[in-house]
Amino acid sequence: MDARNRAMDFTGTLRALADEFEAGGVRYALAGGVALSALGAARATKDIDLLVDRRDLPAADDVMERLGYKIAFRSENFSQYQHAEAPAAYVDFQHAFRAVSLGMLGRAVPRPLGAGARPVRVLQPEDLIGLKVQAMANNPDRRRKDEADIEALMEFHRSRLDWGRIAEYFELFGKGAELDELRRRFEHAQ
Repeated sequence: MDARNRAMDFTGTLRALADEFEAGGVRYALAGGVALSALGAARATKDIDLLVDRRDLPAADDVMERLGYKIAFRSENFSQYQHAEAPAAYVDFQHAFRAVSLGMLGRAVPRPLGAGARPVRVLQPEDLIGLKVQAMANNPDRRRKDEADIEALMEFHRSRLDWGRIAEYFELFGKGAELDELRRRFEHAQ
């Protein structure tokens, strides 16, 4: 059986990562599908996505190696780790090194992932939306999936969102008109 098709223990993997990262001073925040779930907009996912301060990559690599992970891919912006044994989840890092992504890390807050679960640092909804906008800009084929995630976050967090910060992300990627359309649809549905 392909390792990707085996059941993955997201909670156990996150608990181990959070413990090790916090003990080692690695600045991180949960992003991606698991973060969506932590923020009330659940969806299925195949891996754990983290935003990690690029200056902490050597320490993060040490943690990943101790936990049995190997680097499968690395670029300036991303790292992918694979574990040969189930039920460990696959883990992807987006490297934070620009002011915008470092600001996201600074705003992340600990949130429990389920009843009695250990809190892990999770991006704010607006910042997760910002990463979804970036993903749409980088890969237009993901548009429907990322828009659905954005709308789910907007629906769940409604009046608590910082629309100014969300607008900055859409403008940063030249998608201001798309935000206008999303807001019209979102406000119409309320």
